[in-house]
Amino acid sequence: MAQLAFAEAGARLGAAFLPDGLSFLGIQLSGAQIGSAVGGLAGGAIDAALAGPVAETGRLSGLTIMESREGAGIPRVFGRMRVGGQVIWATHLKERKSERSANGKGGPTIAEYSYSISFAVAICKGEITGVDRIWANGEPLSLAHVSSRLYRGSADQLADPLIFATEGDAPAYRGLAYMVFEDFPLDAFGARLPQLSFEVTRPVRGSSEGLESVVRSVNFIPASGEFVYSPELVRRIEYPGWEAPLNQHAATGEVDVIRALDQLQAELPLVENINLTLGWFGDDLRAGSCSVMPGVETRDQINLPHDWRAGGVGRDAARLISRDEAGRPNFGGTPDDAGIVALIQECAARGISVTMSPFLLMDIPVGNGLADPYGTVEQAAFPWRGRITAIEDKSATTRAEVEAFFGTAAAADFSNANGKVVYSGPAEWSYRRFVLHAASLCVLAGGVERFLLGSELVSLTRLRDDEGAYPAVEALKSLAAEVRSLVGAGVEISYAADWTEYGAYVPDDGSGDVLFPLDDLWADTNIDFIGLDWYAPLSDWRDGDHLDADSWPRLHDMAYLIANIEGGEGYDWYYASDADRDAQLRITIVDTAHGEDWIFRAKDIRNWWQSAHYERPAGTRSATATAYQPEAKPIRLIEIGCGAVDKGTNAPNVFYDPKSSESGLPNYSDGTRDDEIQRLAVMALSEYWGASSAQNPQSSVYSGAMIADGGLSVWAYDARPFPAFPQLTDVWSDGANWARGHWLNGRITRSDFGAFIDELCEAGGIGVDVSGVEGSFHGLVLSGTSTLKDALGYVTGVFGVSCRQTEDGLSFFNTSSEATEPVSDALCAGGDNAPLLFRRRVAEHVPKTVRITAPDPDADYQPASYQSSLDAAGDRDLGFNLPIAMSAENASALALHLADQVNAQKDAWQLALSPEAMTLDVGDIISVPGISGEVQIDTLTRGDRIDVTLRRPVQAFGGVEAVSGVGTPPLHVSRPDGVVLDLPALPGREDDIRPMVAAFSYPSSGPISVSAGYDGASMSLRAVIEQNARIGRLLSPLPAGVSDRMRASLQVQASFPQAELQSVSRLSMLNGGNVCAVETSAGWMIASFEVAELIAENQFLLGGWLTGIAGTDDLAALGADAGARIVLLDSAVLPASLSDYELGQSLNWQFSTAGSDAAIYDAQIEGRALTPLRPGHLRAALNPAGDLSLTWTRRARHSADRWEQESVPLLEEQLLFRVEVSAGGSVLRRADVNETSWVYSAAMQAEDGASSSGLWVSVSQISARVGEGVAARLSL
Repeated sequence: MAQLAFAEAGARLGAAFLPDGLSFLGIQLSGAQIGSAVGGLAGGAIDAALAGPVAETGRLSGLTIMESREGAGIPRVFGRMRVGGQVIWATHLKERKSERSANGKGGPTIAEYSYSISFAVAICKGEITGVDRIWANGEPLSLAHVSSRLYRGSADQLADPLIFATEGDAPAYRGLAYMVFEDFPLDAFGARLPQLSFEVTRPVRGSSEGLESVVRSVNFIPASGEFVYSPELVRRIEYPGWEAPLNQHAATGEVDVIRALDQLQAELPLVENINLTLGWFGDDLRAGSCSVMPGVETRDQINLPHDWRAGGVGRDAARLISRDEAGRPNFGGTPDDAGIVALIQECAARGISVTMSPFLLMDIPVGNGLADPYGTVEQAAFPWRGRITAIEDKSATTRAEVEAFFGTAAAADFSNANGKVVYSGPAEWSYRRFVLHAASLCVLAGGVERFLLGSELVSLTRLRDDEGAYPAVEALKSLAAEVRSLVGAGVEISYAADWTEYGAYVPDDGSGDVLFPLDDLWADTNIDFIGLDWYAPLSDWRDGDHLDADSWPRLHDMAYLIANIEGGEGYDWYYASDADRDAQLRITIVDTAHGEDWIFRAKDIRNWWQSAHYERPAGTRSATATAYQPEAKPIRLIEIGCGAVDKGTNAPNVFYDPKSSESGLPNYSDGTRDDEIQRLAVMALSEYWGASSAQNPQSSVYSGAMIADGGLSVWAYDARPFPAFPQLTDVWSDGANWARGHWLNGRITRSDFGAFIDELCEAGGIGVDVSGVEGSFHGLVLSGTSTLKDALGYVTGVFGVSCRQTEDGLSFFNTSSEATEPVSDALCAGGDNAPLLFRRRVAEHVPKTVRITAPDPDADYQPASYQSSLDAAGDRDLGFNLPIAMSAENASALALHLADQVNAQKDAWQLALSPEAMTLDVGDIISVPGISGEVQIDTLTRGDRIDVTLRRPVQAFGGVEAVSGVGTPPLHVSRPDGVVLDLPALPGREDDIRPMVAAFSYPSSGPISVSAGYDGASMSLRAVIEQNARIGRLLSPLPAGVSDRMRASLQVQASFPQAELQSVSRLSMLNGGNVCAVETSAGWMIASFEVAELIAENQFLLGGWLTGIAGTDDLAALGADAGARIVLLDSAVLPASLSDYELGQSLNWQFSTAGSDAAIYDAQIEGRALTPLRPGHLRAALNPAGDLSLTWTRRARHSADRWEQESVPLLEEQLLFRVEVSAGGSVLRRADVNETSWVYSAAMQAEDGASSSGLWVSVSQISARVGEGVAARLSL
């Protein structure tokens, strides 16, 4: 069978090319063993499906165990994979003791203990780029509140300072990736060290250089997203006590931009600059009608720790971004000013310089109805800013339209006050206001390295007024001077021109003009360098036969791409039309008039830079050059890059975004993802234009090269960390564009099969060619020692990789074009004795299904199975247990692919060949007359003729691994919503002066501690709340009304977050069901309700009320406003400790839970539980003598409901009432009496000057502890 045949051929190769063998991962292999190993892999997996008793291949474990064992092997990670670890250092447990009183009345003291430990875990062989997820006892672990340090296993890493300080000395563990946890809390893990496992990213790069070796500057995007650049955690308040993080999506818990910067520096360690894109929004392609404003995604949002502000305005004054059909914003909002300032400062702290790049986005949705300057029914949806233009060129109105677009805002209109940029200029939303505001932010942040005036305004910069001047160029020069006055002389300023904009302009108007519109800008003294967005084509590749294929073997050939940097389309030749492009009718670029070919070569930046520029008005060459001075200023390629899409180098400027009218695919692209072409494009440009490259000429004016050192910035690196972006499409709608886009995130760490084979063989000293291997994988782990055969087994067997001999050694391939050898009719022996025979191979078993089982990154790397049907009449299932982590998408596709391969292996052919075919051997892939497609030699017997058995080769599975393994963002612990309630005496807590406290925090994350004191220094613990209370807000007012009586028809709407409310019977309500406290202007009223009907998410209709109960009848007359708090009085509401001397004192009450900010409230407890109730039945009687007799009934705060009592108990130290008579708000007489009556005599009235109308009398009982109780009032 194929397995044995391949092994035999491979052994011969190994003996011939590797006679001395090698030591690989601790195993000594001979050359024959190596060849046998790699040769025997290609056919074995499929052979197992057709013959042999075993239906399962490979073993797989879902366990990742952390150990602490001497001599344990160090795992070697390829790609992204989950591994356990080895504890290599630990301290003793640290015990902490805290004490608190069980209650506020001198009760027993409770001692509480907590434990922590510091330790280090060896993860795997370095160097890794990062740890993306951590699990503790199988549950995700956030590092947001854990002190930890990751050592990536570099060759120069230093010893950990904690280990060094503890032990007095410590190894640096160079070459070993490990993590140190300092003072790690153990309480959540039963005071034991949890089982930790880690998702590690270690790119497989092989022996070839990657982007990490050349990229020194990137464009930092996405330019839009309200808090996308904020290094501080920003939350949206969904409800008091319920916060949603807006910029925390990484599984390890860091803020998004911090995580992205960490990834950037780990993946591209040479990066020293970012071009920070800052987006405002234009709304019209007509320059005179286009406003430029900051935008917001929604107006109805409150944020912590601060709300959004940009451009000097808040949400209410910003542009509201347009919506798509699903109601989602078409863009993220403008990044807030505070986030921009903080990010610039964060970059400075990391040693990364910043180039500020104001980036104009066009929010022009479908159905905009705007008049189109290009003549269509309406303006195209979400167009490129380079299409902003005037209604007419070369007219008197052109200048006015351009000047309206730029505006008149000046540097003097901007100031910095209280950490904010303040604008005091004209009431305009203009381009100048946008750019000068960005410059002011840079000043506020402490400065930047470079500043761009904008980019790619190509249709504006070519506009001429009626005198032939360029108003947009003049405006940019003026703007450069204003920016200079803000940022100072030490900041380099420029403009980033499109690659078709920077040089000569030949209008398509029949004039014959050859112009240089931007030369005045490039020559301006405030412009320090020439900025170019460089997306010139690097290929003209198609499928099948075409011109470039005659000279170059394949598209993925860096030499081919380099040849097109100063060659090919846009340099040597051009296409006059799309039809010419299809037919490849190329027209040579040549200037027959003056020999200045470079003028018409958009890609010839060398000669443009080195030459004086002479315009040709009406085709006549001017006698004087433009203001541009050759070689006077360096060039920076502000944007370079290429979409990761099939044939991306044919048109690197093309991007895929279905919502935009600019969306498209490169010429002749099939739209499939191609990460490699992106890498090669960037590598080619970096190698060709590097500062030390021979192709990069030196200036004769300044000391330096044409392309400045570090002057290539790749588009783009995203501030949204991978893989959260692009996988979280419910958060970011552009995630679907990533696969074909220009993003670097997630591609630098991509692991290719070819690089994997190359790295393994290189480790053993074997030079191999893997240029014919395509495809990528998510990750795998090699633990301990392993043979080369085991290491390569599934990559070659299941994924269809073959190996053959070449003049240079071993060559691996899974692309048939790399290895197919044609067999001509002349080599066939022919004759009646050796016809081409076809036969169907007889299998011992008939597979029914093919099943793939592999670790699933989206399921925390637990094994997941995917299957594909083969033959319903089959007698067994064929299972492949792969140790390679795969996304569900790729695993399903692989199952289908293997099913096809199993079916293909049922066919075989026999053929006799002439001895002249002696160079052929087992395993060769050939093409034979009479057989369609390729076949592979399965067996070979040499004699007078060569008899061979042929079968279909195992086809490669070269799919690019889909993004997976995003994980779950950490649980955000919200700042609690706390309530301090001063309530009347309730059953079970009569005469208890302690206030009740309640809190709500969602998601619930543990106990909420309640502390109080006069200030921070005097805070002491008063209560520990173990469960969320049901705290709501009234959505409609609760009207004032009578107390202690059913208000059956009363209905009130209220919101209760994450709460369940139920209706109760009338009897249950009267017995305390649904009892609640409602906030009024004078305190907390006790009430209850019968009906609770859910009318919307978290919203209820509450009906059938009983208000003013439990002695709060005075508050029923006040009612409650919409927005007032309402608290269900259940077991979640607890008493808080309070000393008697604190009654009547204003205290700070702090509600805090681990991992969140504390909520602090001011509250004064008056002791409502001890406050005497309002006297009842206050009446007045006037006798003939004019005396006014007042009577009332004494009430008790509690214990007054027994029918057999003759009178209610006296709960105060003495019977004492205060009577006050008032008029017009002034007290006329006050008297304290010891009985329940009092006479306001005629004499008293005369003495007080009391009139016969307008008098009020109030009566209140007095408590020795809290003073006057609630007064009863009566109008006289």
